[in-house]
Amino acid sequence: MVLANNVRTVHSFYHLLSLSPLKQSDVDSIDAFLLPGVKEKSASLAVLCLACDKRLNLPNGKSLQVAKHLIARRRWKVDFGVTFDPSYPIHLCN
Repeated sequence: MVLANNVRTVHSFYHLLSLSPLKQSDVDSIDAFLLPGVKEKSASLAVLCLACDKRLNLPNGKSLQVAKHLIARRRWKVDFGVTFDPSYPIHLCN
């Protein structure tokens, strides 16, 4: 059940088009901003994404959509057996 819910959460963000009007270069910039904080587990994914939205002047929630895209595309490898909850730090697999 957890696996199915996690897949459902990120599935609609698999294609870059779902992030319109962002381009791949925007996704790469957001990834570069978020990844150090994600690796440090210094804050919840939601807090990191909100800071990114503010820094890059994006609508609230756009960076979280990009994070889901990065997970769906397996650029960020996570354990799909653990419930995906942006209100907690995200744990990347090696």
